Amino acid sequence: MSSSLIKWSELCSRVANASPFSYVKTEHICGRPLGLRFDKKTGDLYIADAYFGLLNSEIRILLFHLYRDFIQLVFSGDDSGRVLKYNPATKETTVLERNIQFPNGISLSKDGSFFVFSEVVVGRLRRYWLKRDKAGTSEIFAILPGYPDNVRVNENGDFWVALHCRRNMYAYLHGLYPKIRKAILKLPIAAKIQYLLHIGGWPHAAIVKYSPEGKIVQILEDNQGKVVRAVSEVEEKDGKLWIGKQLDINQLSSPPTNPF
Repeated sequence: MSSSLIKWSELCSRVANASPFSYVKTEHICGRPLGLRFDKKTGDLYIADAYFGLLNSEIRILLFHLYRDFIQLVFSGDDSGRVLKYNPATKETTVLERNIQFPNGISLSKDGSFFVFSEVVVGRLRRYWLKRDKAGTSEIFAILPGYPDNVRVNENGDFWVALHCRRNMYAYLHGLYPKIRKAILKLPIAAKIQYLLHIGGWPHAAIVKYSPEGKIVQILEDNQGKVVRAVSEVEEKDGKLWIGKQLDINQLSSPPTNPF
């Protein structure tokens, strides 16, 4: 094993008692995988990494895309996000959507006529039509009560959306006044404090299910953050919900005894 590989392994190994933001210092070296999908025809595994781009199971870079400091991207309202389509046969990349504030969580509809993706910063879902009369266009699918992450479709065609938390007044005002938001970002305020301010002071997750028409079907919320403090993805299987979280945020903060 080469010395460079050993150093990489040591640097990127899980650290005991790490804080939720410990990975930020080394993620540009270790990578930040955001999505995994198998090609059902070939069995190839595709990996979307925020720093190394789109990779396949052979760890070959197919499409390169880079961003640094995703926390600042969210807080600043950066609108340089795009939705891209990669054709593995022709190796061509097509830009489907531009000027999106942190796009995330693409999920194809059950009938394949459209896909839904989240706009994290503005808190909404967009629908991009692949077929029918509106093919090649997009529209607002749903306005969300908080910050969305991944979107997953179930066997009935409904969409489960993971929300980090409800949007509070601080976050709402930040969205209305971008100049104030950018001015605050220049202040020497730690990322942890910025995060807690945006989520209302303590981690508390919510899950929302939408119909294929964009209607709310069900809401599950832990506003005290006692059971589910964070959620980044929800998968429905055999009548059960499998919940994934991106960060171990137990060290961030605890809910107040009486938040209301």
